[in-house]
Amino acid sequence: MVAADNYKRVFRGLDSGGDYRGSISDSVATNPDGTEMLLYNCEYSIGPLKSRFMVKKGTKHRPISEKQKQYQYLVSLNNQVNVVSIENFFKDEMDIGCLVIEPIHMSFHCWLRKLRNQPTNEPITDGRMSPTLRSIILKLCSLLSHILEQGWYPRKLSVNDLYIKLDGSGEPTLKVLLTDVKEGRSDTSTASTWTFVRV
Repeated sequence: MVAADNYKRVFRGLDSGGDYRGSISDSVATNPDGTEMLLYNCEYSIGPLKSRFMVKKGTKHRPISEKQKQYQYLVSLNNQVNVVSIENFFKDEMDIGCLVIEPIHMSFHCWLRKLRNQPTNEPITDGRMSPTLRSIILKLCSLLSHILEQGWYPRKLSVNDLYIKLDGSGEPTLKVLLTDVKEGRSDTSTASTWTFVRV
């Protein structure tokens, strides 16, 4: 299923008898240490096949826009290795916008806590970042630079939007969950974005 071609059609099969079905479980997705990830578990069904995904729900203070142009841009970033891939968009029973996203292993907060519990892998030692943490931050900067160069910018982005996905060998990959971007920028605003960035 191609996300951009199925805009706002998640769960439509429940009422129309179509091929796509899904449901959000009552359980909140949790990190390996038991803390909440601010995501929900989701089972996605396409015919007889079922897949596990996650859902990011919007809130009153941080709504997820249903504007199609914005959504299609977010989906176009799926080929960026450091972006959380978006599978689809839907509105829940409370008319709140939600995104169906790829499964994630843990939040960035949880990953940092995990490092702190391993003395040989402290994220910051003697005022210097570990190579792994430095690499992750540089990838975040690179991603934001790419988005700005394309004429878009994140309207709201915080550490709570950063996640970690582990590969087969346990190596961490930064995953940024973008839920609200806006088209348009000025050279002044782009330049000022990096004024206080130090790595």
